[in-house]
Amino acid sequence: MLTKDELVSQFNEFSTESNILSDFLNNAPNDAIESIDKIGLILLAPENFALGIMEDLLLYLEKKNLIFLDFTIKDQLSDEDLTLLYLPNCKPFVPVFIPNDFRWWLIKQRFTMGPVCAILVGSKDCGTNSIPRLLEGLKGYRVPYKAKVNSIRAKFPSINGILNLVHTSHNSAFVLREGSIFFDLKRIIQSILIARDKGNQGTFSAQYIYNNYLKGYDFHQESSKSFFEVYFRLQHKILNRLTFKEKVNTETVSQLFVLVNDGIRIATENYVKREELFTLAFSIIISQKEIIISNFPSINKKEFLFVNDPVNCLLNSFYTLVSLENAHNVDWIEYIKLLDAFGITVSEWEELVIETTLFNINQEFPEALINKLRQ
Repeated sequence: MLTKDELVSQFNEFSTESNILSDFLNNAPNDAIESIDKIGLILLAPENFALGIMEDLLLYLEKKNLIFLDFTIKDQLSDEDLTLLYLPNCKPFVPVFIPNDFRWWLIKQRFTMGPVCAILVGSKDCGTNSIPRLLEGLKGYRVPYKAKVNSIRAKFPSINGILNLVHTSHNSAFVLREGSIFFDLKRIIQSILIARDKGNQGTFSAQYIYNNYLKGYDFHQESSKSFFEVYFRLQHKILNRLTFKEKVNTETVSQLFVLVNDGIRIATENYVKREELFTLAFSIIISQKEIIISNFPSINKKEFLFVNDPVNCLLNSFYTLVSLENAHNVDWIEYIKLLDAFGITVSEWEELVIETTLFNINQEFPEALINKLRQ
């Protein structure tokens, strides 16, 4: 049981102009205040609809003995909504190593690309445990390949550790703060009382929620399941520009094209497991790097802005993309702008995937693979 003082202490971890805590304490009955840790909040990101996995994910959550107390969908979050998902002086929705200005852009891009589903949940297994704490364990580590085998993020791996398909509120204070984006206070209180009174009996089944409310929201768009699919397709765009616009029809570019096509193929094959994909992709990247260095000894390894020399600029931009071991030092926002200046179209989704993955490259992939690039 979470005491009133403990709840207030959780809220004191961050400062916000929201009145949600005072409203809750003034309007909720004492038994609801004392039972608030019996509910948790799960946010299902837009990619779940885009990838068509919402039904499977809900059924998996139900299989994990979660009970669904209330749910809602927002077609698009407003700036006001987003500020409640982002407070720089508390445990953030986006990891602390991401700069504040980029973090805000990232959150806005992420949660305005499609609908977001919010679910208030309880659990058949909670006992005396806090539901938010239980959910922290169930969802798994944020970087997919490091997540425990039976966790949600291992079962439904995302593109990277930032674009996670599932978010859960860190504690009961966050349930109130983030939950207020989607539910009025009355519904939150009602869910607490249902969880307390009905124990392990939920209000809705997973199949009922999907069939009656979520099924029509599925939209299959360009969202890719793999970073490497986006990555190799971007390489392909650069080589296309070199070949057809800048007329660089060399044997070297042809060799790179073959490797890029191999990369796209393995990244889009459903049977290729994540660990195998990592190994194969890095093998291709190492080969690309060797070809470029051998054939373009004057390649600039630190700078890609050669605006007066399109061929050199594009070759350097390709090499920058291949040099993953240095990716965390590159300003990828400016990089994308450069490609756009050369007529290479990068969609918002591609930009989101490239920037969020490469900004945190040393966390996203096994250290042994990154070290191979440095050899």
